[in-house]
Amino acid sequence: KNLHFFLYSLDFVTKKDNTESKRNTVYILQIGKNYSKFTEYNNLKRDSLNKNFSSLKTVGAKEANELSQFKVQSKKTLIKDINNKTNLIQDVIGYTYQYEDKQPVLKWNLINESKEILGFKSKKATTHYSGRNYTAWYSAAIPINNGPYIFQGLPGLILSLSSDDGEYVFNIIGSQKKEDDIYLRINDKIINTTRKKFQMLEKSYFDNPGFFHGKSYNSDGSEMITKQKAMLYNPLELD
Repeated sequence: KNLHFFLYSLDFVTKKDNTESKRNTVYILQIGKNYSKFTEYNNLKRDSLNKNFSSLKTVGAKEANELSQFKVQSKKTLIKDINNKTNLIQDVIGYTYQYEDKQPVLKWNLINESKEILGFKSKKATTHYSGRNYTAWYSAAIPINNGPYIFQGLPGLILSLSSDDGEYVFNIIGSQKKEDDIYLRINDKIINTTRKKFQMLEKSYFDNPGFFHGKSYNSDGSEMITKQKAMLYNPLELD
């Protein structure tokens, strides 16, 4: 069961040194006794709608229009197993892939600086993770060991987190106590993999998305050799 949820705004850059590639979205962090879940808020809304639609005999334009109102920029979902200190990540590239990792043990440098965020006195800390340096602001007034994505390990909830290059910036924008289920999509079509293999697959997809959309053929039946334009790619995890 979900006991608390926190909403974070994320400003991110999809291409290095390109200010026109800036994007914004909202993530939700659901925290229960044994598990937490971090996903784009619109993923949660779409999953809720799909669950409601599953009981319908047919899904028409009305339902499709409802889904279209919740556009998703990332289908990545992370579930933290708090007791076993493991993370289960699901993401979608044509198919749904999932892999499990140990929760990283981050080395935090606590800094004697403070400021107020949403009425909470917050303190500063810095760390390094997967190719980027980060600055976090956390509040001991919210004694929850958690934060955006994999980040945790401070004496209070992380309210703000930014990479020093400014390419990923999370800021808390709201919170609520609410009892609800924390769930993860489970079916026999999900492909189990490893983090490294998925990163290679993801990079290949962004380099040549056409390869993942099936073959195309000329009018004479011969296979059309095409390569679509590479998509902008600047993942949070660089290694």
